Amino acid sequence: LFPAPQEDGHSSKFDSFPMGQGVDANEARLCERFPQDAAGIRLFYRDVRRQMAGALFIIPKVFPKWLARVVCPVIDLCTGFYTRLGTPANTALDKLGIKVPQVRGFLTYCWGDLGNLPSSLPY
Repeated sequence: LFPAPQEDGHSSKFDSFPMGQGVDANEARLCERFPQDAAGIRLFYRDVRRQMAGALFIIPKVFPKWLARVVCPVIDLCTGFYTRLGTPANTALDKLGIKVPQVRGFLTYCWGDLGNLPSSLPY
């Protein structure tokens, strides 16, 4: 459940939006339901798929420190992997052009599970 904007003619205070199974299903449902933010939603899920390639997390831990200092900036330059980790979620959503509060809430609900606001946890 997430807050429903009253100006859209919703009769209740909350509007349900069922989660789909898997990244692709959620992306498709959100794009269908919120076409005005579809481009940003697609970019968000593109980043999710990139971050799911979590092997890049291991490089700074496995490589010797001097080598990681050389390799990690090159990886970040090509993929943006480490930069995304240092970007607050709200900032990232702004850059992606996601404006609808319901979409922002849906995409960042997991930050609440961790007890943090999207502005205080990395994208």
